Amino acid sequence: MLVGSCVVLASLSLGLVIGSIAGYYGGRIDRFVNIVLMNAFLSFPGILLAIAFVAFRGPGIFNLVLALSLGGWVGYAAWSVPRCSPRAKKNSSKAARALGATDARVIVRHILPNIIQPVIVQAASVWRARSLLKPP
Repeated sequence: MLVGSCVVLASLSLGLVIGSIAGYYGGRIDRFVNIVLMNAFLSFPGILLAIAFVAFRGPGIFNLVLALSLGGWVGYAAWSVPRCSPRAKKNSSKAARALGATDARVIVRHILPNIIQPVIVQAASVWRARSLLKPP
């Protein structure tokens, strides 16, 4: 239960950050994240990456959580909400930009509060699916 919860939280935070940045900036950054980075992680099975990572780093709960999170962030970043909603909200945050807000402040204060509800629903469904996979 601890490992599954930590993996979902780590994957969620990593995927949300990468997806939000790619969606906010768009263009070359979005194409690089979508085409190169995500496809590289999706081309290998997640369990194979986890086994290789744990073999490289050594045993331990922290290394296991980190290894499983490496393959899990792609599902959150590739999902349409973190990548597409910032594009829609970017135009509505022009007032904040006019007042001198930085990109990080616009993402954290204006975009993330608007996309957090669907992301929480996805995280809960992934966590539930992982908890159902554990042996009785």
